[in-house]
Amino acid sequence: MGAEPGILSHAESVESRLGSAALAEREGRARERESVLLRVAKRARGVTERKAVEDDPAGLKWSTYCGSKRRYRDSQLDGLIDARVPWRGKVTPEIREKMVAARRWNGNIGVLEIEQRVLVDDGVGLSDSTVKRALRKDGVNRPRGGVPRGSKKQRPTAEASAVVATNGSEGTGNGGRISPDGSGEREPPQRLELAGMKLVEMGARETGLLHELAAGIEEGVAALPVGESDTGPDVAGRDERGRFLAEYDERYLKGETDLGPGFQTS
Repeated sequence: MGAEPGILSHAESVESRLGSAALAEREGRARERESVLLRVAKRARGVTERKAVEDDPAGLKWSTYCGSKRRYRDSQLDGLIDARVPWRGKVTPEIREKMVAARRWNGNIGVLEIEQRVLVDDGVGLSDSTVKRALRKDGVNRPRGGVPRGSKKQRPTAEASAVVATNGSEGTGNGGRISPDGSGEREPPQRLELAGMKLVEMGARETGLLHELAAGIEEGVAALPVGESDTGPDVAGRDERGRFLAEYDERYLKGETDLGPGFQTS
């Protein structure tokens, strides 16, 4: 039985999608499989089919042999040609190179921005997990929390220059300054975790706030009325070791006159 009308045979499908070279290679493997089927069919009398498959030098598994035998019975040699096409993901080597170059150029570029650039430049839509997996494979993925402290921005490559969008910000895009030596290269940005406190400290120094505050506290303390002399710690209701006795709590018990009408006993 051949292929149904309107449906390509295995040989035609492989040739149209993979080319003549792939068809020749797969047809050669199909003929080797056909020779195994013919040898098993011509086995000696008294030898079971399964025993002949096990003893054949090709070393086919019984399940593989049964599937090949069924396809050969239905479509002859064409049924033994492998018509499967290797899966090709969206991330081609060119796209992967662009993504890696973009991350190496700018360590703070996000996954969403990389997806947008690939969509605009190559017309390929990628998911977050696909981009992260590709960056992780090349060792340029970011750990949780952003760029690690002390990391250095690598020099740009020609591929990275082609990827960087011409939006008026060529360097790191996160505060990098032009090198003072006039080379035109950008220095890596400095992370200022304590920038807010430094601004407060500088403002306090410029305005003299701390001095005024200290002077005001000293004046307030000096204006406080002089109270009675210190009589020492309260040792009532304690034993010689300072432990509390029952009298310590009894002196704070309230009598019936101190309680409201809702708490008085009848």
